[in-house]
Amino acid sequence: MRGCLLDDDGNVVEYLNPRDWTGHVRDGSRGQVMVEFGDFYCRFETSANIERVKFSLFPLPGYRYVPLMYVSAYEATVQRSTNKLSSVVNTTADYRGGANQADWDTLSKTVLGRPATQISRTNFRTYARNRKAGSTKWNCMTYDVQKMLYWLFVVEYATLNSQEAFNTQLTAEGYRQGGLGDGVTTLDSGKWNTFNGYYPFIPCGYTDELGNGTGEKEYTMPTEYDASSKKVKVCRYRGIENPFGHIWQWTDGINVRINPGSNGLSEVFVCSDPSKFNDSNYNGYSHVGNEARAEGYVKEIIFGESGEIIPALVGGGSTTYFCDYHYTNIPASVALRGVLFGGHANDGAGAGLAYALSHDAPSSTYAYLGSRLCFIPTSA
Repeated sequence: MRGCLLDDDGNVVEYLNPRDWTGHVRDGSRGQVMVEFGDFYCRFETSANIERVKFSLFPLPGYRYVPLMYVSAYEATVQRSTNKLSSVVNTTADYRGGANQADWDTLSKTVLGRPATQISRTNFRTYARNRKAGSTKWNCMTYDVQKMLYWLFVVEYATLNSQEAFNTQLTAEGYRQGGLGDGVTTLDSGKWNTFNGYYPFIPCGYTDELGNGTGEKEYTMPTEYDASSKKVKVCRYRGIENPFGHIWQWTDGINVRINPGSNGLSEVFVCSDPSKFNDSNYNGYSHVGNEARAEGYVKEIIFGESGEIIPALVGGGSTTYFCDYHYTNIPASVALRGVLFGGHANDGAGAGLAYALSHDAPSSTYAYLGSRLCFIPTSA
């Protein structure tokens, strides 16, 4: 996994210094700041009550190919003059985040240089595709990317708890230990609302001095949030800033059909072909299992042959089983729901790489709903 600048045709302009990105031009003028990964093989298998995740650089029997893909290093913003979804470090008005509040520019709650929010999944998809007309290679965050990042972390750190305390020390055998820390998840809901109405506040690129690495960096909240100078830790996973926490992330390529009634099902449909992504039906999608009908900490996931990370059963805890929360609700009539991942700045122990929420229609827009930018070279 390595940081790079990617132009709108999907060409790598340059790879970033693996130790520190801050010396590079990251304002969008030379390309989008992305993390490249993929081009390997994986297998998900179940025997009795054991689920195994395996990766390989070689096409072993039963292994699926994971093509090269790119995910934004930052929570995405929007270039306002072109309505293009962007991954940049840019504090000009053209890349103003949040809901584009110009009257906040000189205040501590400024959204200059912050991620863009209060945007529907439908519009996030459109803004991503605006990067190259007629192509479906540019997308907002996809479920496939979210899923693969989750399993890469789980295998590397040998834990299902992405919020375990960050630990720079390797085990005696040379393996990673700990997790990514709390992330930006420990704010007080009321204070956050009073401060800026639940809009994002962490600047994009805040942890870029960590380069392609994993770690965390302390951020002090403005005194307008709390006179005691509340501090949070901004986490980074192999160049990807705020992989969970801060704001929720819309994901594309997954639709959930939630049926009403106590005996209904919440059917999960996924799609790996961006040309078929949509917010109104399940055409071109595959039914991979059923989502848990209740909220709570995740005890089991669908898993299956493709490693689905959607919760199938709740009843776990913040440090047991999958360690992340699940939130949904049952409608009065059949509803198509999108899925958000990660949690936001006041979700505490419930947040994490596998925290999934299927409460909202893809048209929903809130101050704390954002996404990322992805590029899938194998798409049309």
